[in-house]
Amino acid sequence: MQDDLPTPELVKKTGKGEVCDDASIWLGVAPTYTPLHRDPNPNLYLQLAGRKTIRLLHPVAGQAVFDAVQATLGSRTSSAKFRGDEMMKGSEKTLLEARIWPGENIEDGEEVVGFEATLAGGESIFIPQGWWHSVKSVGIGCTGSVNWWFR
Repeated sequence: MQDDLPTPELVKKTGKGEVCDDASIWLGVAPTYTPLHRDPNPNLYLQLAGRKTIRLLHPVAGQAVFDAVQATLGSRTSSAKFRGDEMMKGSEKTLLEARIWPGENIEDGEEVVGFEATLAGGESIFIPQGWWHSVKSVGIGCTGSVNWWFR
């Protein structure tokens, strides 16, 4: 698959020119959802098929949402840096989704200010290092995307 999805020249020449773990491919059938999280490196995200909406929060705003959810859960041990299965199930997932996706527009959220983009096949977005984001598919059918992390 690497031959079909080569690392973009932009990624190879940006930053220190180091690509992390090559590419990740995300395939699914709508509805798909990725809870609020942040990546340790800059990320170039490309939608291949279907449509997805990405909600993006500044590091300070995202941390505030994460901390509020953790406080609601009474958790003192969850780390915003190391996200695992806990973000994909249970109360944390439900509370994060309610804070980030409360209505049609991100402005509907309680004190959550961020950016939103809906990507169709062939469209991409740059996610800066440390910026929090959550992703949902739009519509029905298959979705596919790829991303490259780099330093």
